[in-house]
Amino acid sequence: NSSMLVMTLDGNILREIKSQGINIDGDQLIWDGRDSAGDYVSSGVYLLAIYEPSGLIQMEKITVIKN
Repeated sequence: NSSMLVMTLDGNILREIKSQGINIDGDQLIWDGRDSAGDYVSSGVYLLAIYEPSGLIQMEKITVIKN
């Protein structure tokens, strides 16, 4: 039941991706590279905060490169 926040390096939340449960999402969440307005994000480094309802949080960095 983990969910994910996509953020800029300064902590601005671009999008929240909520888990629909393991029966629907399996054990993964997918980000399509878009912000909450539906626009593709610019090239750069972003933070992914994967969190559980219990409060456990895992932070990762991801690089987006657009041609």
